[in-house]
Amino acid sequence: GCFQVLATGHRPGALESHLLLDASAEIRSRFLASCPEPSWWTRFLSNTQEHFATYTGGADDIFSTDDPVDTYVKLREVDSGMLPTVDLVEYAYGCYLPGAVRQHPDVQKAVSLSVLISCLMNDLFSYEKEVLRYGSRFNLLAVMMNANDLTFDEAVDCAVRKLNNLMDAFPATTPDLEGADLKLYYQALRDIVNGAWFFQISTNRYRSRSSPFPELRLK
Repeated sequence: GCFQVLATGHRPGALESHLLLDASAEIRSRFLASCPEPSWWTRFLSNTQEHFATYTGGADDIFSTDDPVDTYVKLREVDSGMLPTVDLVEYAYGCYLPGAVRQHPDVQKAVSLSVLISCLMNDLFSYEKEVLRYGSRFNLLAVMMNANDLTFDEAVDCAVRKLNNLMDAFPATTPDLEGADLKLYYQALRDIVNGAWFFQISTNRYRSRSSPFPELRLK
């Protein structure tokens, strides 16, 4: 219902009046009034719809694949909601990228790395809350432990090394592509990663007296 309103402006007949629908209509109105780039709006809606449509409840399906960790990472990239978050960089700064630039392999790689670093980093911070407290198996550490028969410490080491490799792969320089100045865009991608770290290490959302991570343990 909410996505239908966001995408089309039309409300489902059975839910003509609802606060969430009202909010979706307001968001749509504000975006369309201030966004001069139709192709950006189309991409933002597509990524948002894919995010909403991602089903993560069937964690057992992940373990039936040949490479559960790789399957999980690909699903997490979409489930995290980070792709529409990255889209908002262009909207926030008014630096809309031409389609050919946004689809360039170098730019796609930088976007994917920013998304993966942010969402997989979250899996470490949220492990206690999601896995130990609520029993979810949809978490990088949980998948690594189950799929590869690892201890918690071994899974943490493996996940940290994976994150470090992703960080090392993020381009140190900005590509020089015709039709766009990517310096601000790439800096924003780095800021997203930095923001993910600083928010999660600063908030009490993932802290407790029993956290398996000393850095997150309340005294």
